[in-house]
Amino acid sequence: MYHDKQNRFQYVVTSANVQSDARLGANLGSRDGFGELGDKTWDAVWESKVKIQPDGWTVEIRIPFFSLRFAKKPVQNWGVQFARVIRRTNESCYWNPVDPNVNGFVNQFGVLTGLENLKPPLRLSFSPYVSGAYRHVPDLDSGFVQNWTGSGGMDLKYGVSESFTLDATLIPYFGQVISDNLVNNLTHFEIFFQENRPFFTEGMEIFKKANLFNTRRVGAMPSKYNYVRYLAMSNPNWEIIRNPAEIQIYNAMEFSGRTKKKLGLGIFNAVTAPMYAKLRNKLSGKDTLINTEPLANYNVLVVDQALRGRSSLTFTNTNVMRNGSERDANVSAFDFSLFDKKNNYNLKGTARYSKIFVPSSITPTDGYNASLRFAKISGNWRYFIQGNEESARYNPRDLGFLQPPNEISYQGGFSYNNYKTAKFFSAIQTTALWPCISACTIRMLTIAL
Repeated sequence: MYHDKQNRFQYVVTSANVQSDARLGANLGSRDGFGELGDKTWDAVWESKVKIQPDGWTVEIRIPFFSLRFAKKPVQNWGVQFARVIRRTNESCYWNPVDPNVNGFVNQFGVLTGLENLKPPLRLSFSPYVSGAYRHVPDLDSGFVQNWTGSGGMDLKYGVSESFTLDATLIPYFGQVISDNLVNNLTHFEIFFQENRPFFTEGMEIFKKANLFNTRRVGAMPSKYNYVRYLAMSNPNWEIIRNPAEIQIYNAMEFSGRTKKKLGLGIFNAVTAPMYAKLRNKLSGKDTLINTEPLANYNVLVVDQALRGRSSLTFTNTNVMRNGSERDANVSAFDFSLFDKKNNYNLKGTARYSKIFVPSSITPTDGYNASLRFAKISGNWRYFIQGNEESARYNPRDLGFLQPPNEISYQGGFSYNNYKTAKFFSAIQTTALWPCISACTIRMLTIAL
């Protein structure tokens, strides 16, 4: 609704009236059926009704204004597209023509003009909750162990203006969220898991522009959770009374939106509680508390300016501040993506700098990452050349995700794409990739003894 040719809302209905929706645009996660990046976890409130007729089927869709974000103007122009996918013929039909030789999808939308007197509605929702649990467990010594647990909190969503929204949560409860799939990881690399918690999936598109914010870091497993289990296994006289597997979130807030001049702003803050494990000595009966995670404050700041066409400039900063003598971390990044007027060429690059502060260390640990890519993105013949460099001590993992750092790589490639219908093929694509320098990737493994 910003008509910036970069972001969109998608609503899909099948002939059986099965609904799905997503927020899509630049750097938002998984790809949709049209090859665009998007967040499929976004869940809007809307209605649809399907009617089967002798010559086909029709659908009627009702989308309330409070499910969208748009500026307050006397007369508005919205980008809009209607599409139908026919599986039996492998065919996609569009209301506004989409040229497969032109890179991008949302930039080829039609324009709905002359929308007058559209007033953004009041967007306010308040959801308090109270939860309780009773536990009755058999015990060899006392017969049964009984305890009560309870909690309470609230969620708040408020449309500060027609373009900006404030989301806040106090002591959130995510007991209804689906669990992660079990993965047998035989490598020494971390596995990336999808975010399923509702608060961390809605309105997060601007925070993911630089791919430096992994929301799973907030409320993750305490860093010393496995250390406590190791202590209990190594000493048969100790037993674990309590060892929380998740960090309790005190509160979290996100403020995001985009102005009429296409300037996007995102501010995120979260505070997590200190976590403690309790070990009991079976011989003496004494309990010992171990701090498995300190009090922590997480912050993300994003400033994104959408330029003419699909071009954009983005500044991102993430930082984590922990209580006491634990480490603090900060990452700053600048990203740009520039397109020519005809959308034939794209130049994009990144520059990132990370710094880790450990009170016990005199010198902070810092690192950098830089990349540059030039590509021809439209037409039958397409090509690209890119380079990426990560220093050995580049580390955005306190709030981001990175597997191995210390990489220097250069790549290039070209492809020929023919989208005209042939006798046996509807499209032909041939791609070739090559490294500009052989053995140009460097890996390093360091072990501290």
